[in-house]
Amino acid sequence: MQKRFICLAMFWLAALGSACDDGGGDTNNTNNVNNINNANNANNANNLGCTIGDQASMTFDAAGGTLTLCGASVTVDPGALTTPLGVTLRAVEVPAGVPHPFEAVGPAIEVTPDGEVPHVAPEALSILVPHAPTTRNLFFFRHTAAFGWQEVEACTANDTVIGQRMSVGGTYVALADTVDFPSDVDGLGSGTLVSHFGGEDRTWDLDAGFIDTYAIYNEGADGGRGVTLSAVVEGGEGNLQVFNLKLGVSAEGEGGVLQINYGDTGDPDGFWSYLPFEDTATFTVTGHEGETLRGTVTAPLTRGEATATLTVEIDVTMELYRYAAELVCQE
Repeated sequence: MQKRFICLAMFWLAALGSACDDGGGDTNNTNNVNNINNANNANNANNLGCTIGDQASMTFDAAGGTLTLCGASVTVDPGALTTPLGVTLRAVEVPAGVPHPFEAVGPAIEVTPDGEVPHVAPEALSILVPHAPTTRNLFFFRHTAAFGWQEVEACTANDTVIGQRMSVGGTYVALADTVDFPSDVDGLGSGTLVSHFGGEDRTWDLDAGFIDTYAIYNEGADGGRGVTLSAVVEGGEGNLQVFNLKLGVSAEGEGGVLQINYGDTGDPDGFWSYLPFEDTATFTVTGHEGETLRGTVTAPLTRGEATATLTVEIDVTMELYRYAAELVCQE
């Protein structure tokens, strides 16, 4: 869920003229991040003993099998193919323009089927590529001349390989964050949110140290930011009172509201909320120096048929954070 918010934030920033691009889709829920230039990452120093130009080929039939090269593999399950299919693996240079803010942590492996791969469920080619040991967030990417760099939601990610079932060729490579982020968001950031809602004025302390209380941001290549501010306090009878804002701030300081949730877990009517497609909220940014953020949000919150206006004054210090990729496996 949090990862999906980051995509929403980057999409909103793109609408303000950001270099981040929500892009077009492709097979297996790939998200096109296009060719955001990062020349420093064009050459992979983590080839793991693989030599550029190394290759291996195999013709798969109904019996299935596994083709390997340099720690990478393509596996076809028995019965997945009704006609023979040749596949070649080749070690290549990491394509230029590795997306911000990642770097390659394994060899780039070009996967080339010699014919059309049948669309079956799950997809016929299980592609895994190797990566160097890392504690940083790890991602599975595909590159083609037609679509550039695309993130693919991985199904397998462990200490040595990452990958997914696919039905398309391309150059596949493991990318990792350049920053080793904390393992948890709790306690990150500081400051206050002062809300005015339903006749109640309330101060939410982001230094309280309670669960799901934090101020974090993720930054695009051009300096635009996706921001999440979250405060949770104990309510009556073991319930929790929750206030969560997801915002966007362009590099020029223009603000936008993506999502708001406000309420008590014990309320039978559920939370008050604002969703990004409503496009009726405002976020006036009055300061965004370094990791500080100040401003005022005004938004109509809804709950069922009811609507009420929320105003919140923001004065926080955020910390840079990115969520690890979520594993998505086909059935």
